[in-house]
Amino acid sequence: MTTTCTCAKPVPVERATRKGAATTFCAKCGQPLALRLRRAA
Repeated sequence: MTTTCTCAKPVPVERATRKGAATTFCAKCGQPLALRLRRAA
């Protein structure tokens, strides 16, 4: 199981090993971020 970021206010940063393969990490703790899709208010 992969651990994900549990920061209250994560700072998202994208890292890519090759073009088109970016993943999002938290700049504070370095853990991957879980994608959260929500509707605009």
